[in-house]
Amino acid sequence: MELKTKDAPAMTLLTASKTIKDAGSEIPPFAGEVLPKIVAKAKEMGLRTTEPEMFIYTFQQGGTMNLVLGVPVREAKGESGEFKFIATQPVRCVSTSYKGSMLGIKQAWDAFIEATNRQKLEFAAENREVYLKWVDFDSAENETELQRVLK
Repeated sequence: MELKTKDAPAMTLLTASKTIKDAGSEIPPFAGEVLPKIVAKAKEMGLRTTEPEMFIYTFQQGGTMNLVLGVPVREAKGESGEFKFIATQPVRCVSTSYKGSMLGIKQAWDAFIEATNRQKLEFAAENREVYLKWVDFDSAENETELQRVLK
């Protein structure tokens, strides 16, 4: 597994969020339903998207996480309805690439976390998935960048 340290830029995202208790059972239906709606809303509003879609996971006390599904846009403008514009800050992170279906992403995260923990770095409670290439949930051709944000 190749690990890279990189700077992720500040971004403006059109988002939806949800508190998640069980990632495996809650994220796929939520993302499958809501992410296409965010993309459609961005198009309807005439927003120019700038990057691939991303998920931001912020771990919370009690074992839950806040999941933010985001579509990067050039600027926050217009009435976003049920969705919310957020501005992320630039962050330094450790990243790796995962190629494969979403059925294997938990194992990829486990290996990535193990590899990064060996580096003895301090991480924030935020992880990200950047969807560089998306075919469908089961596709072996999906390309996802996994990111752990450094403190």
